[in-house]
Amino acid sequence: GVSGLFMNVLDSLKHTFFKFSQSASNVLGPVAIIAVGAEVARLSTDGFYQFAAILNFNLTNKLLLLLALDGGPLALLLVVAARRGRKIP
Repeated sequence: GVSGLFMNVLDSLKHTFFKFSQSASNVLGPVAIIAVGAEVARLSTDGFYQFAAILNFNLTNKLLLLLALDGGPLALLLVVAARRGRKIP
């Protein structure tokens, strides 16, 4: 179910962070991801939904990391400055 899918994603992220040299060779680009998605869709509708969910989850995590590392804190400082130092609710 959903909890098993979530645990698979967490295990994958843990493996990526702690064994990056082994994981780097498994990284796919956008064209390969589309090819894998097309193959999964051809084989099973349920599998395609799971694939889309995992892809969505991974892209969301990457977007959140990008915002935190590339401008997120600066945007927060701008909001605080616009509020003239008042706390953000």
